[in-house]
Amino acid sequence: AKTLEHFNEIVPDNAQKWVHAQGMRNAGLEMLHWAHNHGFTARSTMLIWPSWRYIPPEIARKYATQNAGGQWVSKTPTPELRAQLERDMAAYFEFAQTNAAHLVEDWEVVNEERDNNQITNF
Repeated sequence: AKTLEHFNEIVPDNAQKWVHAQGMRNAGLEMLHWAHNHGFTARSTMLIWPSWRYIPPEIARKYATQNAGGQWVSKTPTPELRAQLERDMAAYFEFAQTNAAHLVEDWEVVNEERDNNQITNF
């Protein structure tokens, strides 16, 4: 009850990050619908955090490998891999737009690109 009394905007932070895509499909969307139904505006965190460690591992493994220390290291980019990455990103953007665009007022598209640029530089 205090939430409704003291707040009018929601930012579902981690629930909307690509690495938590399952969370976006469930918890993130549930949060956005709750906010919408209670008159809140919603802002989104980034659609893409351009580092392999911030996208779903099953997608990152297509483009990078983890070294013994657990750091993601990009594979050698090829035109085919770049095209597949673009398709993977487009599919995620399409999912977010189809399922959440009407619930979100503002979107942050890219976060910390200066320091997290493995995807941008791929």
